[in-house]
Amino acid sequence: MCLLFWEHAVALEVADVSAKDSKGQFMLEQSILDYFAAHPNAADTVDGIIKWWLGEQGVSYSKSEVETALESLASKGNIAKTFNKSGETIYANRKYIH
Repeated sequence: MCLLFWEHAVALEVADVSAKDSKGQFMLEQSILDYFAAHPNAADTVDGIIKWWLGEQGVSYSKSEVETALESLASKGNIAKTFNKSGETIYANRKYIH
């Protein structure tokens, strides 16, 4: 009986971690969209977004997490993905990309 209870507790713990990851991803995406709402002409690289946009909000995410969020937003059509003359990826408000 204890073994069954232990297996159930472990399953709940694993499910809880994935929910936190999903919630964290949602919160990061929302932070990026909020920045665009406040700064509709904003456009920047992943590094710039980490340093200036998210850093200004006092939140800390890894480069990988931010890239994943930006790619997710771009694939949903929420933001635009373009490239500068140096070939760096630039993320911007899709309404302002011509």
